Amino acid sequence: FFNNLFMSFYPLLGIMLWIDLGFRKRSSVYFLAAVFFAILLRIYVPRFIGAAVMDLPVACMGFFAFDALLDVFQFKKDRKRVFLTVLLAVAASVMKQAGLFVILIVLASLANFYVSNREKTKSATIAKHWLVIFGLVLVGSLSWYLWIRFQIYQGHSSSESDFLVKGIHKGRSYWERIGWSFSLLFNGEPIYLGNKFVQAFEVLSFVLAGLSIFTAARLVFLGIVLPYTLFWMLFFSYEVRTYALAFPFLAHCAAFGTQWVLAKLAHFNLRNWNVEALSVVYRKVSSRGLTVALMSAVLLPVVLGSACFTDTK
Repeated sequence: FFNNLFMSFYPLLGIMLWIDLGFRKRSSVYFLAAVFFAILLRIYVPRFIGAAVMDLPVACMGFFAFDALLDVFQFKKDRKRVFLTVLLAVAASVMKQAGLFVILIVLASLANFYVSNREKTKSATIAKHWLVIFGLVLVGSLSWYLWIRFQIYQGHSSSESDFLVKGIHKGRSYWERIGWSFSLLFNGEPIYLGNKFVQAFEVLSFVLAGLSIFTAARLVFLGIVLPYTLFWMLFFSYEVRTYALAFPFLAHCAAFGTQWVLAKLAHFNLRNWNVEALSVVYRKVSSRGLTVALMSAVLLPVVLGSACFTDTK
């Protein structure tokens, strides 16, 4: 029960974070991303919401790191946000090996950040920051995997990496794995509205995400969604839940792709949609410390229900 209860918080916190982003950025495109994320979870991994598996938690932790990374680029001189981003990425990496991809993305993004701001920041300061960053990665992530490797070497643990990368695919070639991955992603697993609707939504989500290359989310698609999707197809497409790390970023890109389509077809821009009044109310509520209380009152029954009734078999 408690394992299910704790794991249920991750996707809910992810949705809450998108709502928070919508208010902070004053753009409803982030609200739409929360809707995409919730539907993708319901379609692809409903039985793992609240289950004691790490695929969804590592995906959400990766998105938490992404949110912190957005703040790094917004508040350029706040080193605490840089270190928080790295800590969240490290946390994702020790949850599951897929989280190592988050560290690579964060380090590459921070490298770009420091290069673009090298004229405004002293070289000695940048060097100190990188020492701290590599120290956090070394102590938090690399040391953990070295310890696990040592445990395997001593015979106290075992590794299934070779089986998961090769054996579990039952002799499929790389091209056959790609074909198999498409069948996993677009199988139209039935939910309340039937297979055809689900298949259409699955295809539409990926098409809209692809259209995000014409928006501010292009780097998210080209730098996160696309490379992780290819990597997953070739090596870890034995089960759709292992694709969970991409879901938050896929939802993010699909929302921005929807914004682009609406702007082109109906001249309606989600980013400019007026959420000013709601933002003012949100800031007042947040300043009085009521945000957590209100969200907890709404979401806690959902979390408890998920923990009690999730099928973990």
